[in-house]
Amino acid sequence: MNTRTLREPDPARQCERARWVLTGLVAMLWSAIALPALAQAAAVAGQSAERVQPRRSDLHEKNALAVSIIFPVPNSIIDQGTTPLVPINVQIESGTPPQSVTVEVCASVDGIGCLNVNSPRSVFSIAPGGPYQAMWTPPPYAIEVTTSFKFLAWASVRNAAGETTTSATTMFTYVMPPSRKATLLTPPRDTGFFAPASPVLWASVSKLAADPATIDHVDFMDGSSLIGTVQAPNSMPSGYALLWKNAPEGAHEIWARGVDSTGRSLTSSSVSLYVVPPPGAIDVALTSPHTGETFAEAAPIELHANASVAVGTIERVEFVDGAATIGTAFDAPYSVTWNAPSIGIHAISARAFDDLGNASASAAAYVRSLGSPGVSSIILTSPAQGAVVALSTPIVY
Repeated sequence: MNTRTLREPDPARQCERARWVLTGLVAMLWSAIALPALAQAAAVAGQSAERVQPRRSDLHEKNALAVSIIFPVPNSIIDQGTTPLVPINVQIESGTPPQSVTVEVCASVDGIGCLNVNSPRSVFSIAPGGPYQAMWTPPPYAIEVTTSFKFLAWASVRNAAGETTTSATTMFTYVMPPSRKATLLTPPRDTGFFAPASPVLWASVSKLAADPATIDHVDFMDGSSLIGTVQAPNSMPSGYALLWKNAPEGAHEIWARGVDSTGRSLTSSSVSLYVVPPPGAIDVALTSPHTGETFAEAAPIELHANASVAVGTIERVEFVDGAATIGTAFDAPYSVTWNAPSIGIHAISARAFDDLGNASASAAAYVRSLGSPGVSSIILTSPAQGAVVALSTPIVY
């Protein structure tokens, strides 16, 4: 018969087993109750944080600022014949309203940078509320054949958030036909008038078949001052004429300016025009010789005259024998020695010229150069050559 020996339970082992069981029960309760509550609290806290502080990517998208030129498109070719005024259209993207919009256009040689020599930029300020468009007028180049020019356009924007940005430059080509030409036909260069004067100013403007623009008006200018405007051709052959009434005395630089329907100016070269006071009377008198004098054969004759003018100066005095000039004196006292005059009777007079080209002649003196000494001569001294007398007037010899 088998027998089993029963041992007494070990108190230490029993305590260790109870501790492990209790620890397991506590862990089970923590997993079932505390962890779900903590996870829910964390989720609520995370949602609140998102509502208070937006993500960085959301903030960037809200305030992003961008600007671009949408017309002309890059590398486009625009013909002046169809587009005399070029619209520069701008597109803006901004999270806050734009506060300033600027468009700039400049000429370029390489299509990359602006031409800085004698090529000013066109700058346009556009209303920040839109539409974002600037109307650009090409510069009036003086060309004789159809020519292509490169230009650059770009836009700059500043928004209410203080952000600023500038678009990329857009290069486009502008094709221009030969320039119209304004020509001042009248007056000719260096023309003078006595006051009161009303000279006629006359100009023409060439017409180009390739240019759709028309001439709006022609201005006649004196230096930088406008004399008058002609709105339509009014002379034949076709041209623009203006009567400049009572032109002021003095020197004037006259030129014509044609303005076409696009606002371009076509200028002529200038000419000098002078309006001078009315000519004063030129007083000239032959003081020697006197009518009736005789001179020996081959004897020199001394010629003397007095001359003066009310306005201006005496430029010269000519001594003449009929229509033939004997000699000229340029300074007072006006005198000339006539060497070896021909034998015969001579009608000597003096002609004085002022600095404006006006002239006046003295009465003639009739003298005789003798062929042989001692030969008597008779010279008719009255009436004067060319005199006109009434039929009933006695003639005294």
